[in-house]
Amino acid sequence: MRDLAFIASFLAMLPPALRFAHVGAMVWTWIALISPNNYLYGFARGIPYNKVVVAIAAVGLVLDKTKGKFKADTHIRLLIAFLIVGMISYMFALSDKPRVDALADRISKEVLLCLFMVIAIRSREQIHSILIAMCMGMAIHGSIEGSKFITSGGGHILVGPGTIGDNNHFGTAMLLCIPLLIYLYRYSASPFVRFALFLATATNVVAIIATNSRGALLGLLAVGGMMFLRSKRKFGLLLTFLIIGGAVLAFAPERWTGRMTTISSAEQDGSFLGRVNSWKLHFLVALDRPLIGGGFSPMEDREIWESYLPKLDSLDFIPTGRPTVPLAAHSIYFQVLGDTGFIGLFLFLGLMFVAFRNLGRITKLCKGQPHLEWAYDLADAFRFSMVAYAVSGAALSLAYFELYYIIITLISLTRRFIEEQALEVIPEGIAILRRNRQGGRFRGTMPGLPQPTPGFSPPR
Repeated sequence: MRDLAFIASFLAMLPPALRFAHVGAMVWTWIALISPNNYLYGFARGIPYNKVVVAIAAVGLVLDKTKGKFKADTHIRLLIAFLIVGMISYMFALSDKPRVDALADRISKEVLLCLFMVIAIRSREQIHSILIAMCMGMAIHGSIEGSKFITSGGGHILVGPGTIGDNNHFGTAMLLCIPLLIYLYRYSASPFVRFALFLATATNVVAIIATNSRGALLGLLAVGGMMFLRSKRKFGLLLTFLIIGGAVLAFAPERWTGRMTTISSAEQDGSFLGRVNSWKLHFLVALDRPLIGGGFSPMEDREIWESYLPKLDSLDFIPTGRPTVPLAAHSIYFQVLGDTGFIGLFLFLGLMFVAFRNLGRITKLCKGQPHLEWAYDLADAFRFSMVAYAVSGAALSLAYFELYYIIITLISLTRRFIEEQALEVIPEGIAILRRNRQGGRFRGTMPGLPQPTPGFSPPR
């Protein structure tokens, strides 16, 4: 019955995707994040939904006469360069394990989706639609697992979809969704939708805590701290944090409190020391192959791991002992460094820097403009998600996570949309934006920007 219901829903999405490119981007995003095969058990489980959606979306892109033009900004150039470096590293990878092929295939599909979005997404409503698809695709995992944890009285052990990873990856994935859910809650007019988004936010917070992930907890604290500093209602937000924190301490199982207390004693924690060992080994790979790295996941191959193990003492800046099993990277930064070398790491950090810079541009263009408050608030939501990824990802092998690349591409598209509005309506805005692009600093606001397109209610 579940398979039939899903197939019927899926087939209903395909005709609009054939007609409109942005609907194809929505369905593609949703399918990529929800991974429906994890929830199906009958005949529908073996269907390659991703391939079907990509084919339909490609046809829809050709048929849609209203689609935009492909414009390669700094973000897109860096993204394409990162893919090229990754593919070169893959071609000369040290390991030949299946995981190497899987990661190469994954990052190729992610970049392809991002490039498709650059052409398909061109308005505020379409940006909003992708946000909805993202949350329906990713946050639904947290809602399901968080609800199970609540109904079981804390006895349920959270296990996210295999496409995301272990409990640490799962917690960080949900953490990236929280700011986006809050944004959608603020800008949704329907009381029913707002209530559903409130429940989704609450259950995802529960899921993050229930993962027992220390990295996700640190990310949650970082995001909460940023929200408090930027909020105009600090007292209400502080009271909410205190209530949530008190409930967690009162009802959390002993295994959770015991694990979280080890954060303050990292130097004595075997898990942390194992991460340091992994960082050392990935750095050694990059030193040996600085231009291309070792290919994807070199240290998860026992033969490669054993060949680098004798060199570990050369980086004994922190006494860690010798690992006994092959190790994942346990850091987005060292993962990219070991996989693609210093060039790949430079491009990866460049993508992150450009995303934060784009957020700054959106904020400056929209500050003081009530009719552009939606973009100002969306930039804040994206900023919180970016901080969560940068902080939690420092201890996780999550460098090729689909949601992150979709977010930074949406940031670029939002910046482009706001700038195009300014260029079309305000002649004097052209000179300001040109100076900004040439390295000048933009100061103040830009009065007279057009009213946003209809279809959204103001924040309440």
